[in-house]
Amino acid sequence: MQDLGVGLKAIVARWWATHKDHIENWSQLKTLLAAWFSATIVFEGVKFVGDTSPGDHLDQCIELWREVPQM
Repeated sequence: MQDLGVGLKAIVARWWATHKDHIENWSQLKTLLAAWFSATIVFEGVKFVGDTSPGDHLDQCIELWREVPQM
């Protein structure tokens, strides 16, 4: 289980390093984290693979999240 923890830390660190310069405020970060780490909502085909700019990718994720009914 310790190896899993190390692997997960690396994933989070890479995500943050890729996106931190394009996140403007706490509200935007909360929305992105909820979209990416929610157990009930899956956005297929939106994994960041480096083909576009990180900022454009974040904008796409935010728009998709806005379409999800909020409780």
